[in-house]
Amino acid sequence: MVTGASSGLGKRFAEVLAAQGADVVIMARRLERLQDLAKSIEKTGVRCLPVQCDVTDEGRVIEAVAEAVKHFGKIDILVNNAGTQDRYDAVDFVSLHQYFKNEDGDTRNFLACSLETDRFIKTVIAACDYVKAVKRGKKDIMLSFDEWNVWYHSNAADAEAMANKPWQAAPHLLEDIYTFEDALVAGCTLITFLKHADRLKMACLAQLINVIAPIMTEHGGGACRQTIFYPFLHASLYGRGVALLPVISSPKYDCKDFTDVPLLESVAVFNEAQDEVTLFAVNRDLEDDLLVTLDLKGFEGYKPFAHIALESENLQAVNTVKAPSAVQPILRTDSIQDGNQLNLRPASWNVVRFKKA
Repeated sequence: MVTGASSGLGKRFAEVLAAQGADVVIMARRLERLQDLAKSIEKTGVRCLPVQCDVTDEGRVIEAVAEAVKHFGKIDILVNNAGTQDRYDAVDFVSLHQYFKNEDGDTRNFLACSLETDRFIKTVIAACDYVKAVKRGKKDIMLSFDEWNVWYHSNAADAEAMANKPWQAAPHLLEDIYTFEDALVAGCTLITFLKHADRLKMACLAQLINVIAPIMTEHGGGACRQTIFYPFLHASLYGRGVALLPVISSPKYDCKDFTDVPLLESVAVFNEAQDEVTLFAVNRDLEDDLLVTLDLKGFEGYKPFAHIALESENLQAVNTVKAPSAVQPILRTDSIQDGNQLNLRPASWNVVRFKKA
């Protein structure tokens, strides 16, 4: 049974279920659209029952379920796709989840995935604001990224472990070992979060220890900071204050899933209490330095006093308990040129701090 099936995702859900051989009950308010879809689905050889129903009408929902059970005997799967605006006044936050992977080994495409995060956030904000406008509401619904991270390295090993030893005690599952490349993606994601700090008020890294986490331990042994630990640390330490959206003019590239990907991903934060401005920046260029010209309008007299960089010639470099320092931040002293130009190394995460001279 699929609600909201007359168009969009609901229609697609119904078509995919039918393609897998499932009989389908499709529900929505617009019966004529359901009837057209039912004819199309039945051509695939399965049965389809169109049921007109407004999910905000509890009595009609009960009747629709009874009709479906009478027709097919039971309901195995329910896809609650239909949306409603009635809960606007009771909702303060909308939860978002997103994980990233690079199973194809396409680094340029992988580094661009924060553009999808940006689109995701903007789409959810637009949906919330649409409901606000329709309801003539007075509040903005905020966003919470309840889970996010890179997650794919351990998938094959986990599947094998569960297939061959399904009843282990405390098996080592979801223990991704993160690469330097993953740290750059984490950095781009954190920058994207800061860009939307006006509406995105919480962003929780999925786990902290061992399980897709920035800290890895060994049973009875030591611990180490994974590569993704450092962008998370820097955003936590220096991403405090008011987020500032920089106006950026950057060279761009196209890749498999994205077009017009800027080589420079960046955001700034003003910490009034410390009278500091911090610039977070990722250079997506895998081969060349990126020379950035800075214009700190509104912050005249502020000068850079620290440039922390995370760099590696090996995108697949990892930290382990036995080799915990393969990837770690360095303090660069040669990056500022001509007073207002900043040199960013290829494929690097950068934290540049400014203070009034």
